[in-house]
Amino acid sequence: MLQAINDKAKGILGWIVIAFISVPFALWGIQEYLGDNQPSYLAKVNDSEISGQEFEQALARHRDRLKTMFGGELPDSPVFDSQIKKQVLDQLISSRVLETASQKSGFRISDSLLAAKIRSMEPFLQDGKFMASNYEQLLRSQGMSVSEFEYLMRRDLLTQQLQNGITRSSIVDGASVKLVDRLQNQTRDITYLLVKQASYHEDVSLTEDEIQQFYTQNQDRYMHPEQVSVAYIEFKGDQLAVDIPVDEEAVRRAYDEYVAGIAEQEERKAKHILIQVNESASDVEKAEKQNKAESILARVKAGESFEVLAKAESDDPGSAKQGGDLGWVNRGMMVPAFETALYKLNKNEVSDVIQTGFGFHIIQLDDIKAAQPDSFENKKQEMVAQLKQHEIDNQFYERSEMMSSMTYENDDTLQLAADALGIKIQHSGLFTRSAGQGIANNESVRAAAFSAAVLKEGRNSDVIELEKNHIVVVRIDEHQSAKPKALQDVRAAVELALKTQKARSKAQSMALQVMADLQQMKSLSAFDKNSHYEVKNIGFINRDYADADRAIIKTAFEMSRPEGNDPSFTSIDLNNGDVAVIQLAAIQEPSGSTETADASKIRQQIEKELSNQEMLSILAYLKSQSEVAVVGKL
Repeated sequence: MLQAINDKAKGILGWIVIAFISVPFALWGIQEYLGDNQPSYLAKVNDSEISGQEFEQALARHRDRLKTMFGGELPDSPVFDSQIKKQVLDQLISSRVLETASQKSGFRISDSLLAAKIRSMEPFLQDGKFMASNYEQLLRSQGMSVSEFEYLMRRDLLTQQLQNGITRSSIVDGASVKLVDRLQNQTRDITYLLVKQASYHEDVSLTEDEIQQFYTQNQDRYMHPEQVSVAYIEFKGDQLAVDIPVDEEAVRRAYDEYVAGIAEQEERKAKHILIQVNESASDVEKAEKQNKAESILARVKAGESFEVLAKAESDDPGSAKQGGDLGWVNRGMMVPAFETALYKLNKNEVSDVIQTGFGFHIIQLDDIKAAQPDSFENKKQEMVAQLKQHEIDNQFYERSEMMSSMTYENDDTLQLAADALGIKIQHSGLFTRSAGQGIANNESVRAAAFSAAVLKEGRNSDVIELEKNHIVVVRIDEHQSAKPKALQDVRAAVELALKTQKARSKAQSMALQVMADLQQMKSLSAFDKNSHYEVKNIGFINRDYADADRAIIKTAFEMSRPEGNDPSFTSIDLNNGDVAVIQLAAIQEPSGSTETADASKIRQQIEKELSNQEMLSILAYLKSQSEVAVVGKL
């Protein structure tokens, strides 16, 4: 089936195809091309290499996902940048480890499963049906061959098999569900005293020495981010001539291909009778089965009901009870021998006995649903436009190949490629890893500019596709390392941070005093509100209570059960700098002994948590048994 898909698919690329794949396909390492002795990869897991290019592509996609999650803006700091780089590399290493473990465990992805997954992917569907004509079109524009895509799909499905085998094996007993159910639905009588750090700001005084010391000790919080500017060459498809002559014969051929494509969409409603034959059957048994099929065919031709015979004689469990009915069938759904015989039949005609890998078939064609092509005159202008666009795409491809080869083979300059293509070298302004103007507004451009090959080794980037028929190659113009901002430029921020730190310390001291006083006073209700704190009695609440800081509610439900009539107390520092002293007076269990309506959801949550823990444990073990080497710098 995969080969059939390969043979039928034609066209251009769609970005969504690559978005499906969690780890990109590494094509080559530039170090290997130059023949030096340095490793051509960033990391290696057993015998599988992770190239710098693969890492940069994965990093760019991870940044895009984070931007989508957090409203388009990411922190522009070296610390944040280092953290996400480590996360991406760890994800790539984990993927390689799981792939190796899947293969060693005997997991395999059959061609039929792979084909089924590809046939169900949204980019390849039209009106809910797989269109072979969309398949290679969507791949080629990404610069990806069918074999590369199928390799990635197979690898992704392979690791999914291993993960599913682990995560679906978790078993949760009823007692655990009941216990968690009761805990989840209990209520607690809560009072808390909130000490506000902001109320101490006016009491805080700062000396010049303290400001200078705080600034020096926290200089990484007040940095100008690393910046670069790039020189680049840019080529667009609209720079090519659009007045391209198209001869009538080419238009006619395009129309014939269109008509053939419409014919591919023809559907046929069919019935069949299957006399099944096992692959291991002897020649004698096969002959007996064929004779049986021939005998049934003779009865059909003699006038007996096809449906009645199918119900009585067919070995196909899926259709026999329906009188052999297969419903509507289009090309590519059946094995070749069956499809060929079906599409030779006229309406209401019955085939001869047909042999496939399943056995011997008799086919009856009940109906034909054929799409009618538009006339040549109606389609001519569309065909002319398609042929012109095809020629533009070809010319663009040739020039993009020229740009790629010339900037790769002469990776210390853009001038040779610019002269050959008749374009000018352009220059960007300074930009950071996470933001820029003009061409640097593109995440892929920024990722390339800050890659090791471009930034540290001074080479040209690979060709970067910004959109269809729009490519660039960049190289470093200027590099400015991250550097501290002058104290006078950030003085207000430094003073605020230091005041907040001191105010928080005073709030923590007040909370400690409250905790000490509670040894005598025994209840927060004895404390009167003042300028630094307030007491809030919220009574019995459940875990979903939303009118207080979530950290307060979480801590309250983690506190030990009060002993006797004396409440329990604890304190917690909140993220905003405030400090809360929490009082737990009583715990109320849900009434009755039966599970609540939440029990099913709780079981699923426990199973998911156990599965995740098991997966992390197994992954950690697999990594410990693997040879993992990181040889490049992030």
